[in-house]
Amino acid sequence: MESYFPEWMVIVGVLFMTAEALLFRFSTIVLFCTGLALVITGALMFISVLPINLLYGFISSVFFTIVLSLSFWNPLKLMRMRAKTATIDTQFHDKEFILDADVNIVSDFEYRFCGITWKVRSVEPLLKGTLVKIERMEDGVLWVSAIKKQSE
Repeated sequence: MESYFPEWMVIVGVLFMTAEALLFRFSTIVLFCTGLALVITGALMFISVLPINLLYGFISSVFFTIVLSLSFWNPLKLMRMRAKTATIDTQFHDKEFILDADVNIVSDFEYRFCGITWKVRSVEPLLKGTLVKIERMEDGVLWVSAIKKQSE
């Protein structure tokens, strides 16, 4: 078993990095750094820099995991912060309806729309009976604004 230990460490490390990339999309860096640490440790054992031993493998993997986690923390954090949020236009944007209750930024008024019960909120306070249109949709919340009537 110990004669194939470096190869097993590399295989498990590659599996960890693949799982992090495909399943978690780099949302955590633990599996990626642990996988890379296992690959590095296995490679160092394979070229005889480290002795092929379970204790040395464990200690060096923990050491490399900590060093890699600390070095990758800020770049990956910045990469996640730079992710762009796209505004998705759907057929429901600009839909108009009349409010059945007063609405504000923290209101709990619910409106049934497309088979879903939505909370309706607005940045500006709106009174019951106001004609509004949907500005955006977020996690069960319809954000609306009043439609200004044009004078004829």
